[in-house]
Amino acid sequence: MTITTLDRQSLRIIREKMDEALASLEEIGIHAKATNISYEDQRATVKVEIAVMGENGEVVSKEASDYERYREMYELPELGTTFVNRGTTYTITGLKPRSTKYPVLARRADGKTFKFTRAIAAGRSAA
Repeated sequence: MTITTLDRQSLRIIREKMDEALASLEEIGIHAKATNISYEDQRATVKVEIAVMGENGEVVSKEASDYERYREMYELPELGTTFVNRGTTYTITGLKPRSTKYPVLARRADGKTFKFTRAIAAGRSAA
């Protein structure tokens, strides 16, 4: 198969091939994936996100790194701490410091991620 023009369908194929090729970097502890792609008929720009993998094989996300960086300043508990909000348990996974109202990211047991205020994540607010 030869691609002669760039469109959504051909870029899906290209992204799959790129992700397959980038997967080999996990052998050296690096997780890489193609993210945003902008394109015209004959040319495209691809953003590649690269992250260090932890010893347990998990990817260290930007949000997790930001959480560790700003945790003490925001008076937050450790990354991975659980808290209960409205009867549901969440695990803290990261921080988006530019988000002033809901900067804390936390995952519910089913894997879905939600945003919370610093006070709720730190257990300083009744909910």
